[in-house]
Amino acid sequence: MSIGLSFILRPALADDGGQSRADRRCDEMLGQTRPADIGSSAAPTPAAATNSVQAPLGPEIATTPIAQPPPLPPALAVPQPSPRDLWPIEYVLRPQTLPAGLTEAGVRASVFRPQSGPLATAAGFPYTFHSTLSLGLWVRVGLTERSEMQFYAPRILCVAASDPSGCSDINRFNATEISGTYGLVRSRMTQLKVFGGILIARSAKPLTFAWDVGTRTKILFGRVVALEMALVASRQVDQPESSGDTAARGSLVVDLNVQVTHHLLVFADLNPYAPIDHLDQIALEPSAGASWTFSKRLEAAASAGIYNVLARRNWDTGVPGSYYVLSMRFWF
Repeated sequence: MSIGLSFILRPALADDGGQSRADRRCDEMLGQTRPADIGSSAAPTPAAATNSVQAPLGPEIATTPIAQPPPLPPALAVPQPSPRDLWPIEYVLRPQTLPAGLTEAGVRASVFRPQSGPLATAAGFPYTFHSTLSLGLWVRVGLTERSEMQFYAPRILCVAASDPSGCSDINRFNATEISGTYGLVRSRMTQLKVFGGILIARSAKPLTFAWDVGTRTKILFGRVVALEMALVASRQVDQPESSGDTAARGSLVVDLNVQVTHHLLVFADLNPYAPIDHLDQIALEPSAGASWTFSKRLEAAASAGIYNVLARRNWDTGVPGSYYVLSMRFWF
């Protein structure tokens, strides 16, 4: 009595499918028992075993599939991250190309201060060059996860106190460019991209066009320091022979970036450059600056540099001096 009572009073535990452990045990025993064993434990006589017909098994028990929950309504569905949400605030952690669907727009103001005092030109007579202020913009569009297009116009507006200056037609290096970029390597620690474009090299009449191609690599050290190196070649496509500047120019940029805080980046660049037929007479351009990323929508940057800190080269027809740049960029 005590054994039977304790069996009756013990609650049945339900399994995952809603079936009690006791019911599941009975079903398993029923499926494993032969029909001849059900109902009587006495063994049939040989005659009876010969003349008797086995009862057919009963129909299979159909199993009902577990119903899948209905999809959540749009108001309750978890939103997928946008391309801007995937864009890191820290510069050193960013990929070299924009994510697909992300657009970057920027505005820049640049001040050029020529070297003080009279300047000797290639013609051999001295003259004074004046400072300039130029305003421009750029737009980058992420086409895929590895490719992007860019339009860059740094001299939409140019203002100078007097002529001659960088705003004069004969001296106006425009650099308006349309270019494309493709990322070849995109690992966690190393990235590599290639790019090329067509630009307006000089705004004097007639316009002088140029092409440039290059590659840029980015190596990350400990999520704080990023070292970038770029190799660029450019050449004016319709430069007259009388100018004496018909060879392609090469430039090697070494760019050190340090992510000081989540929002603050400081950087320093060193750029040796020269025509490929005067590689023994390179010019050296250093620059440095800092940027502050307010959010995934806005960043401000300031930098300064000197076009050449070495002795003036025979091939260099540019005006020596320093420059200062302030820029803002937006992502949407």
